[in-house]
Amino acid sequence: MLLSNLPLGLVLPALALLFAILIEAIFLIERRPLRRAQGILFQFAFLILSGLVAWPLGMLWSANDLQFLPPLQSWAGVWSLPILIVVIDFLDYWEHRFEHRFFWRVHKVHHSPDDLHAANTFGHPLQVIPSKLLIGIPLSFLNAGSLPLWATLVSAIWVFYIHSPIKLQLSKLRWLMVDNHWHRIHHSVEPEHFDKNFAIVFSIWDRMFGTAHKPRPGEWPQVGIDEPPPANLVDYVLMPLRRAAKLPMAEITAEPSSST
Repeated sequence: MLLSNLPLGLVLPALALLFAILIEAIFLIERRPLRRAQGILFQFAFLILSGLVAWPLGMLWSANDLQFLPPLQSWAGVWSLPILIVVIDFLDYWEHRFEHRFFWRVHKVHHSPDDLHAANTFGHPLQVIPSKLLIGIPLSFLNAGSLPLWATLVSAIWVFYIHSPIKLQLSKLRWLMVDNHWHRIHHSVEPEHFDKNFAIVFSIWDRMFGTAHKPRPGEWPQVGIDEPPPANLVDYVLMPLRRAAKLPMAEITAEPSSST
């Protein structure tokens, strides 16, 4: 199953990225010089290298063949995919918070671009380790067959959207769903925005767990960190080894409040 899904796992995100770049070309807000070619290179490096990292983890887990629940489709029926999307997004929210708290040296690669666009949503291949442990393994208990691949595709499309500086925003629907205005706060350089708006698809997780910052009209902050983005493929791979001039965001901010 792991190897049979590998081509789709590469092709589907690539198609989603190309679609997102096309939408950006039509509805773009910011007319800044874009490092799209470089970002696309890092995107494909992430897909290939993270697959190499995930493969032994997946094989080790699959060898144990632990299934505690009946197949998801057998009891959820037509609701299987929507349920899976909600579950993945809930796990993604907590995995995202974990990376900020305990895996920042790797996760900072994703926060390094100072021009936020679909092509610049790249992360570091080592991010697949907490993702596999905190999302992939829990999902395996649901016994959902190939459905996680399609649910992950939906999430990937949404990831590209929320990083795109385009005019398509959700406005009043933002109480439920994340849009690019909501998520830009998460990448902001403003201290009041640090450790806010972690959610990927459903903003309700931020509201429920005290990490929400409702963006004000016209609030469109600069993004990035106190380190420049990677300049080439080698720099991209080795960036987690850099020593920051200042402490990363996750270390200089207090623990997020538990109140809503």
